[in-house]
Amino acid sequence: MRLVIDGQEADSLDVTLIDAKGRASTHSIPAEVLVRALAGELGTSMREVAIATTAREPQPRRPEPAPREAPTGLCTVREAAKALGVCARTVYRLIEEGDLPAAKIRNAWRIPRARLAELIGS
Repeated sequence: MRLVIDGQEADSLDVTLIDAKGRASTHSIPAEVLVRALAGELGTSMREVAIATTAREPQPRRPEPAPREAPTGLCTVREAAKALGVCARTVYRLIEEGDLPAAKIRNAWRIPRARLAELIGS
C-alpha cells in the first residue's frame, strides 16, 4: 500500500485535530492505517491513496453573544437573591406569596429595583 502526498510517497500523514474547546493535538497516521480506513469507508479495495494538500486558513470563531440585561428599573431573580442574601427559591417564594412584587416578562420574573431597595431598607 502506498500513500502519496503532493506527488511524494510518504510513510505516514500528520493530522492535527482541534476539539470543541479549540485545543489542538497532532497525530501521525501510518499509511497502511489510512489506506485501510479509506477503503473501508468507501467500501472498496485500494492500493494507493493520493492526497493533495492545500493551505487552509482557520475559520474565525463566532464572537460570544453579549449577555442580555434587564431594563434599568428591573432586576432578575438571581440579582434579587444576591441583593437580599438569600437563595433564588426564597425570592420565588416571596413573589408567590405576594411579599415581593414582580412581573413575568418572556417567561422570566423581573423585580422592580425600587421595591427591592425598599425591602432591603426595612
